[in-house]
Amino acid sequence: MRRVAAGQLGAPRIALPIELAVDFRTEEMANEVTVLGDRVRRSDRRTACFTDDDPLRLFQTFVAAIKMTRRLSAVR
Repeated sequence: MRRVAAGQLGAPRIALPIELAVDFRTEEMANEVTVLGDRVRRSDRRTACFTDDDPLRLFQTFVAAIKMTRRLSAVR
């Protein structure tokens, strides 16, 4: 924390584009999140990959996906 406070430690460098693979509980959940746009694709039966060159937009898309799948699990 001292290094951060002294300005000696900068923000982490993240290689772009970022890819986040999420393994969902069901195939239906993985399929549902693909409606979020071309930055989301299925990689296998229960996995969706989120790819973006904007970290904030990737996070926002991920949060939207989680909210969508929570709705699906509440129905069951």
